[in-house]
Amino acid sequence: AMEQQTVTIAKAGIHASLNARCSVLAAANPVYGQYDRKRRIQENIGLPDSLLSRFDLLFVVLDQLDPATDRKIASHVIRGHRYRSGAGQPGHDSDYDEDDEDDMEIDNNESRVHSIWQRSHHITQNEYMLTQANENPDPHSNDVLQHDFLRKFLHFAKTRAKPILTDEARECIASRYAE
Repeated sequence: AMEQQTVTIAKAGIHASLNARCSVLAAANPVYGQYDRKRRIQENIGLPDSLLSRFDLLFVVLDQLDPATDRKIASHVIRGHRYRSGAGQPGHDSDYDEDDEDDMEIDNNESRVHSIWQRSHHITQNEYMLTQANENPDPHSNDVLQHDFLRKFLHFAKTRAKPILTDEARECIASRYAE
């Protein structure tokens, strides 16, 4: 339909040919992470010639490598996500409410102590290799967190935890992002 710019409809004995005008705008990142001027466009973006021939125009936008600019972009991205809560807007603190504490309280009936661990019945490759070598495996190697505990922990982390990145951590993230 795009190449012929018409759509033919045959319904209830009526045949009609309608004009179909559409445009396609596409964007692609380089396959190798960075555009290589020595390679053809098809090799850089990984699309076959048959698909690229359908486009009337191809624009290549190149990023100039500049660590200072990359660092500014990385800092901007980190600042935008820093205080974001699950449903909050960028730059706002967590939407924690004191009433949320009621959700996490344990009923009087459930005041007994529960284990947060459950035993997995799947043997791990490390445990198998240790038993083959006649060594004693770690008795807790097959312990995994209880589903209920993990659900409560994630709720706590999402609603109450307000982590603050140190300058060193920010610098590490920014440098990794700039790479």
